[in-house]
Amino acid sequence: LVMNLFQHRFTQGSELRGHSFGNLFLTAMSDITGDFGTAIREASRVLAVRGQILPSTLENITLVSEMVNGEFVRGESQIPQHGGRIHRLFIEPTNAVAHPDAVQAILDADVIVLGPGSLYTSVLPNLMISGIRHALVTSAVFKIYVCNVATQIGETDGYTIADHVDALEHHLGQQILHCVLANSLPSALPLEPAN
Repeated sequence: LVMNLFQHRFTQGSELRGHSFGNLFLTAMSDITGDFGTAIREASRVLAVRGQILPSTLENITLVSEMVNGEFVRGESQIPQHGGRIHRLFIEPTNAVAHPDAVQAILDADVIVLGPGSLYTSVLPNLMISGIRHALVTSAVFKIYVCNVATQIGETDGYTIADHVDALEHHLGQQILHCVLANSLPSALPLEPAN
């Protein structure tokens, strides 16, 4: 329920439409605490998060997608609403500085797991920050991509597992991943109850 709450995107209201509750929660925490790094630490405490959450950058960035038809769409909430096929993703400013603790965590990791999450608005945006991308690419540890169990309207309509991997490799380079974890059951097949 909590995961659904934080991923919920508002569908009504001109100011809220398209925004996720999770992003609004972090924005409010940022306003209260005075900076994004402290907001994440306090949000982790309030939500009793196990583990450590680190921001990929403390800079304000704008997510931009170049669509297959050549159009540019700016803003995380605008990308799925546009509905076209995405050619590539980038951030503005392009030289946003990676959070040093996040870079170090990647370099110290025994295994790196990407996903699950919205391919173009959750997983890839963090990897568009050059310091994060460089740490991921240069790390020699085993890298796993956990593919979403379903496609997302406005982002990955009609995507296969291979399309998800192709998009990651298009942005990060070939043969970055060692393993892809994906659901092989047809979505219409009901799951058997565990015995």
